Amino acid sequence: MQSTSSLGRSAWCGFGLVMGGVALLASACGPANRVVDRPESAPPGQVATASVAGVDSLEEAREPDYSGLDKVFPEIAQLETWYREALQAVWNEDLDLAEQRSALLDSALTDIDSDENPLASIYYQSLGARLDKLKDLVTEERTLQKYLAKVDSLSVVSPEGVVDSTALATLIERPVGPRPASPRYDLALVANPLTDRWVNFFSGDGRHYMELWLTRLPRYQEIINAVLDEYKVPRDLVFLAMIESGLSMQAHSYANAVGPWQFIAGTGKLYDLRIDWWVDDRRNLEKATRAAASHLSDLYEQFHSWPLALAAYNCGAGRVERAIAKHRTRDFWKLTSLPSQTRNYVPKFMAALYIGKDPKKYHFDTPSGDKFSYDVVPVDDATDLRLIAEVAECPLEAVLELNPHVKRWCTPPGEHYEVRVPTGKGPKAVEKLTQIPAADRVTWRRHRVSRGETLASLAKQYTTPVQAIRDANKLKPKSGLRPGSYLIIPVISAEEPGPRVAQYIAEAAKAVAASGGAGGTTRGKSYVVRRGDTLSSISRKHGVSVSQIMKWNRKRSSHVHVGERLRITIRGSAD
Repeated sequence: MQSTSSLGRSAWCGFGLVMGGVALLASACGPANRVVDRPESAPPGQVATASVAGVDSLEEAREPDYSGLDKVFPEIAQLETWYREALQAVWNEDLDLAEQRSALLDSALTDIDSDENPLASIYYQSLGARLDKLKDLVTEERTLQKYLAKVDSLSVVSPEGVVDSTALATLIERPVGPRPASPRYDLALVANPLTDRWVNFFSGDGRHYMELWLTRLPRYQEIINAVLDEYKVPRDLVFLAMIESGLSMQAHSYANAVGPWQFIAGTGKLYDLRIDWWVDDRRNLEKATRAAASHLSDLYEQFHSWPLALAAYNCGAGRVERAIAKHRTRDFWKLTSLPSQTRNYVPKFMAALYIGKDPKKYHFDTPSGDKFSYDVVPVDDATDLRLIAEVAECPLEAVLELNPHVKRWCTPPGEHYEVRVPTGKGPKAVEKLTQIPAADRVTWRRHRVSRGETLASLAKQYTTPVQAIRDANKLKPKSGLRPGSYLIIPVISAEEPGPRVAQYIAEAAKAVAASGGAGGTTRGKSYVVRRGDTLSSISRKHGVSVSQIMKWNRKRSSHVHVGERLRITIRGSAD
């Protein structure tokens, strides 16, 4: 990414909420509106785009199906074009253009009377809410630009008195409990003008970010430390998760980086994280931390310097290697050809270390709070989380908070899975779950419709009532099935379902509708090749393989040129 404001860029994490509405409107606004160029992103984990994430819950937006609405209201296509242009303008730091497009949208929304169409009214209300968030983002970006202009005006050279970056992995002597003796444990604090600027920001204008992050730290620090110890990497790397995501399990960036360590799908899968329609392990704290620790350990082994490893996590190992070769130094502070986002990233991390190690010094309250802990309830098939909450005698919200990696209303079908419940609730929940009668049980399957299949044939195949399938997917009485689409199939364990089953099916139908349908059909998007792109880097950004991109675009070689438009096929709702 060619940003001059990595903190400003990170505000896009909160805009994952906004972009969900745009994506769902693509089908209504025509193929031309599907093309939204994604900025150059960091292969390892898209870490910089998430540096102020987690300020709020960042789950993707779910809106009604607006398909065909543009035929009744043709102006929708123009409104969405203006909206996307405004978003892209903020990304490009053209805030004047963003405000101009916002003004056009404001004017258009004032003149529209959509009361005669309830769905249109919902759409325009949604667009108005997104526009308000856009204006807030522009305001925040202007504030950050003014502050960070001072940082970017500094030449990123080795400040006087600062040691070479390879020496920054020295052990800090402080009581941290039993720890193996290793020079890779804990990072030295580095004082220089860049670090000082970020310390001043987080203890000044950006204080609200640091306060929120520090309140979350006690909840997750013990689990993260245990994993970092397991991989023999510095415990201080917990602050990396802090500046990436604000330690939010729901963090989702504009570039589709997800979770506390902000992995994109390709890198997450490379480190054995499961990412599919049912589960996203990038939001599983333990598994994501293991993936991050493994990846960071690999980078450290490659560069033998934590500042260089962190820089590589931010912008990619290849780019760091090229900068080292160009400047003929392995001192991070002298690699001036790195993106400004990356040059600011390590000082920002160091600033988080300064404050995190001694919050009282910077007039922050010493963080305290409940630790992240849970019991486990094992299940052997797709089990409704509402049923788990019922047998655990706890609110559904508590189960959802402990299982942010479970993307749907139930566990994955056809496999053994462990559901987390509040500490102390597990044993009783396991016992009560075995006592639930078959008539009150329902499991789930996700089925891809083949040509010639009907609701009757599916009902026979899964031994379940036609009406149950219709209800779960909110299908109209005379609606046909479209080959290639997906349905959620409730599999009922008794000929005469109990009262719970109807409730679970109804709730599942709401969840399916809220997520835009069962999903899983493929959709195409375009990507315009930018300077520095390779087919390999493009494939990592989108979580697909080089061979797939070559096949989709009928390319005989892996060479790409700036400005070339590539078709990328993405399976919906997979990540």
